[in-house]
Amino acid sequence: RNRLSDMEERLAKRADVVFTTSKYLYRIRKEQNPNTHYLPSCVDSALFQQAQSPACKIAPELEGTPSPVIGFVGGMVNSKMNWEWIREAAVTRPQWNFVFVGPCVENPPSYIVQQKNILFVGTRSQDLLPSYIKGFDVCLISYQGEEFLKACQPTKAFEYLASGKPVVSSWIPELEDYQEIIRLSRTAGEFIQNIEAALEDGKKEDLVRKYIQASQGWTWEGRL
Repeated sequence: RNRLSDMEERLAKRADVVFTTSKYLYRIRKEQNPNTHYLPSCVDSALFQQAQSPACKIAPELEGTPSPVIGFVGGMVNSKMNWEWIREAAVTRPQWNFVFVGPCVENPPSYIVQQKNILFVGTRSQDLLPSYIKGFDVCLISYQGEEFLKACQPTKAFEYLASGKPVVSSWIPELEDYQEIIRLSRTAGEFIQNIEAALEDGKKEDLVRKYIQASQGWTWEGRL
């Protein structure tokens, strides 16, 4: 890890220009290269807004899954996924169904796989993701790892919002400016409480409009 960090620093110093996706990384690289710029990720807002359209049908795998459905979309690495929080939520709220869409880089822990109200559907192409998110009542960003969270800028937060869905996340500094619409969690208990609150949030039309509105500032067109 230290060797990689040294290599990265040398590369940043030699580069003509550096772009960073989070403010935390910006502060680090700015000290190593004055020509460093903060450029967070963008989302295909038009694609994910399809989840709000009546023409967009819920993915077949979710049609028979009873609500509430709590969903996650993205690649999964055990060191970055807070499976302990997911287990506690799944065990204490057996009426909730958790759905994970995306590739697992490694097998999730057995205590997750064996849980009856947790479903893994595997990798799906991006154009199909709105049909899965449409079937979610709440969208998750259940990450862990102090250093990772500091440097993280999760694009999926704004893909979820563009879909008009409430978002419950681990406490990610890059999302602190959006606490009015994204529920951030520091503990498992808070995580579960936030999901309960978000289930009600998703029924409020004014909040759904705010979600979609917030995502508009994160389009590729706007960023360019």
